Amino acid sequence: MLKSLLGLAAVAAVSVSLLGGCAQELPNAYHREIVPISYPDVYQLQTVMRGDRIVAQGMYIKGEFLRITEPYIHSMYQIPAGDYLKSGEDDEDVIFIPVTSNGAAVTWSPLADPVIGLAIDKRASQDDPEREVCVKTNALGFAVKYCRPYPYLYGKLTTISPADLHKAIIFAKIEGDIATFYYQERLRNEVIRDEHFDVNLSEQKIFGYAGALIEVESYTPTSMTYKLISNFKSDNHIVSGTFERL
Repeated sequence: MLKSLLGLAAVAAVSVSLLGGCAQELPNAYHREIVPISYPDVYQLQTVMRGDRIVAQGMYIKGEFLRITEPYIHSMYQIPAGDYLKSGEDDEDVIFIPVTSNGAAVTWSPLADPVIGLAIDKRASQDDPEREVCVKTNALGFAVKYCRPYPYLYGKLTTISPADLHKAIIFAKIEGDIATFYYQERLRNEVIRDEHFDVNLSEQKIFGYAGALIEVESYTPTSMTYKLISNFKSDNHIVSGTFERL
């Protein structure tokens, strides 16, 4: 148990340094791009359903990721589903940080060697049903790989940076003419501010919160069409969330 907890602490430290802050330079290290996000573009009509964000602002990571669609267990290692940021390459493999963009870490049993990354063969085709995902470990100073077939995806993605503050307004519901929204602030994958507020759309079609200004064009009990007049602050307009396969 102690070894497992220490391993988790080490992985958490890696996730902070490589996902959110200054990382130690590695041979053939991969340099991801940090980009400011302001969503959506102003004065463009958008339609959302319950639970969708209507406004978002923050810093995002733009880079190459390994996508694991379902969690699985390989030997003494548990690999969560999620997107794993590329950290570098060697002669054979593309290597990824063993922590997803949502903060879920690869874990291992007390008898296993600590994980230093996930890896895929640089020569493997994504169309090969026998393509493998490998767990790279540190065994007494030597790198060891444990591989098994898994239908991964490898591609480009823009996703949330856990080390930066993110703000969002979320459309919750509409009952009659009363629309309910949630305002959230997140830092390091934790919600640090969570508020809800109501707007009577029969009385006002333009409303503001935390500096953002929204105009509602139409609505139903389950959807809302609107346009953003101004965001929390002005940033580059880059839409996140689309996984582009390589």
